[in-house]
Amino acid sequence: MSCNKKCSCKKLKKILKADHSRVKNNTCIVNKDRKIKVKILGKHTKSPLVIQNEFTFNPVNSKHSLCLAELVLKQKEVKKVINRISNKGIIVSALNNHWLQDHPHLIYLNLEAVQKPKNFAKKVAKALKGIK
Repeated sequence: MSCNKKCSCKKLKKILKADHSRVKNNTCIVNKDRKIKVKILGKHTKSPLVIQNEFTFNPVNSKHSLCLAELVLKQKEVKKVINRISNKGIIVSALNNHWLQDHPHLIYLNLEAVQKPKNFAKKVAKALKGIK
């Protein structure tokens, strides 16, 4: 694998202030754990299924990459993030919950666009500014 792909993926990780990045099948995968104390069915969890924002960029080095994201948001953060991402060339493709008995109540926001990965990452990072 070329450093070009690895380096590009690491740059996206840095823009998104994420925890992990890797390249698999020409796709850059970036993950960022939310710093949220969550209970499901009364039990504390730090499961990545619950607290992890995930971003993918395929191919990683293209002006026309498929850029996808699933964001974990507290219910009270959803409107702010959607308002910030609106009119940025990014489609809000899904808004749903995953868990029935979670506290705080979490909402999962899916985003998609075909654009330069760096541009997508910057727009999403800006929309998430101030949300930890």
